[in-house]
Amino acid sequence: MTENTQPVAQEAQTTAQPGEQDSGAQTDDLASLLSTFNGETAKPPQPAPTQPAGTELAALRAEIDAIRQERFAERDQASAIKEIKGDLDIPDYIVRGWIGDRGDAEPGINKIWNSRGNDPASAKKLIAALAKDFRKEQAAYKKSQPDPDATADVAAVTAAVRGASTRQPEDKQPNYGSMNDADFKKELAKFGL
Repeated sequence: MTENTQPVAQEAQTTAQPGEQDSGAQTDDLASLLSTFNGETAKPPQPAPTQPAGTELAALRAEIDAIRQERFAERDQASAIKEIKGDLDIPDYIVRGWIGDRGDAEPGINKIWNSRGNDPASAKKLIAALAKDFRKEQAAYKKSQPDPDATADVAAVTAAVRGASTRQPEDKQPNYGSMNDADFKKELAKFGL
């Protein structure tokens, strides 16, 4: 059994190690940066080749259990986000960020969430309460935003009022008291007098 596991461990060690990459290279786009980062951190730790087969098997079981727990946590989080969001047309990352912000502000939320495996009833109540708060905040936000139909109506009325007068405004009214006789006669001539 040890003979079969050694080549596999050696093959896994031939993958790119973080030290083998050019550490001085600049990564300009987000995708290459993330792929580099994910490649470095996603690689499972390699057991030491001197470990006996029993401890190696136990380490593999622990690693598999950790992966299962991570998948369960991701599934639980996706389910909670869906329930909190409800039928609102909002991206999941906004809800995820809101939950994270609430968890940072109120540490009890994180305690209840982290103990959801031992106390699912409390976790269910937590999700229901968060959903209620989220919908209430979204409704308040929506009310604070201007109604697009009303805004369009106001803009149409304003444009109609401004466009109703096709006459150009008259020039400055003449000051008849300060005019001399010749200028006054010219003004009277404009009116046919």
